[in-house]
Amino acid sequence: MACDTFLKIVQKCKREFVITQVGENEPFVCEILNGLPNSIMDLEPHQIHSFHKSVHHMIEAESNVQKKNEYFQRLMELQNQVFR
Repeated sequence: MACDTFLKIVQKCKREFVITQVGENEPFVCEILNGLPNSIMDLEPHQIHSFHKSVHHMIEAESNVQKKNEYFQRLMELQNQVFR
């Protein structure tokens, strides 16, 4: 349920997650990507899917193509390790 709520929030204001907010050193999406393994370790597979979908929506809001590609690579890094 929390993952679904998170997705709804992201869909409404995804741009806010990819800009550096006042008083912060980096966009919140970077904090999420840095802590991704810890954030999803206790989630069920369907919740992990929802969480990834939320972060995907955030990344889509990034206008800098280079940053967007970097964020997508970081998002998929853990999943790619599982399938190797």
